[in-house]
Amino acid sequence: MTIETKYNIGNDVWTLDIFGKPQKGKILSISTFNIYKYKDQDYISYYVHPVGSKKEYEVFSTKEELLKSL
Repeated sequence: MTIETKYNIGNDVWTLDIFGKPQKGKILSISTFNIYKYKDQDYISYYVHPVGSKKEYEVFSTKEELLKSL
């Protein structure tokens, strides 16, 4: 089985913090055991420091991409 992720450990990414504000962080780990199928999409969890655990669809390469998704 091959698991392909959008981001890698060490990547700088953007996501929302617990208050809903854009926050830049670094991926420290990828949880492959949290992958499950739902509506034909793979969900992969990243641990983004300092924000915490986020699903792949909640993580963006740039602040602009994050803001466009809102």
